[in-house]
Amino acid sequence: MNLRETAKHQDCTFNIPNCCNYNRETVVLCHLPDDSGTGKMGGKSPDWIAAFGCSACHDVIDRRDSTRAIPEEDREFYMRRAMVRTWRIWIETGVIKIDELESMAVKYLVRKKGVFKIEKKSR
Repeated sequence: MNLRETAKHQDCTFNIPNCCNYNRETVVLCHLPDDSGTGKMGGKSPDWIAAFGCSACHDVIDRRDSTRAIPEEDREFYMRRAMVRTWRIWIETGVIKIDELESMAVKYLVRKKGVFKIEKKSR
């Protein structure tokens, strides 16, 4: 499934006070920094490192709206909270399963860093 398509008509998961327009028609999948060290200017994180965001919150998170700039600590908080909220929606609706998310994360980290090893515990 295309994770970007799942954002259509969703509620904004950022809900930044005095910013969010609460308009489902403007919600898209907003890619977030992934701290992988890739540092590509203009490069996007994988679709699973993202959150549903309205146009207003997206502009604040991407720092395109200087009239509503928020402190970096607040920006970090809203990004991580929105990502967890989005993951919860994907998991609850069956869009992704925990095993799939783990698999995507492992493949991504191995491809980018080549040094991570995650051992599965037997159940």
